[in-house]
Amino acid sequence: MEIQSFILCKTLEKSGKGNQWDAQHICIHSFYSLDGRYPLKFKMPYYVLLRREQRMSDTRFSIRFNLVNEDGKKIGQPYNFVAAGVFPNGFRFMSLEGTIEFEFPKIGDYRLDITSDENIFPTKYHYNIEVTEKP
Repeated sequence: MEIQSFILCKTLEKSGKGNQWDAQHICIHSFYSLDGRYPLKFKMPYYVLLRREQRMSDTRFSIRFNLVNEDGKKIGQPYNFVAAGVFPNGFRFMSLEGTIEFEFPKIGDYRLDITSDENIFPTKYHYNIEVTEKP
């Protein structure tokens, strides 16, 4: 299984039938503290599109989220946050949505490491995030 795409957004809502979504302020990658205090804590919706090679059966999967600093050290939140589900029989693509709780210790450059199916054939996806001073 691979992570086809991943986004953070301000809002994420199901719309219409099937796999249709409305999102506001998508692909957010920069944050700042309104009052200048850290750690900066908040929750944010995410959307991830997954793809697998085989579609012959129901297949369980897991995705692990870790926030890392510039040195690649796990820091803040999320820390080993796991989202899991089941690919239904017959489907090659599947979306997963939810909310991630973030905690950034200070201003700096961070990366959200997203690892899929760690115990089978792990794949990693990196989402870069910048925490800056208020513009």
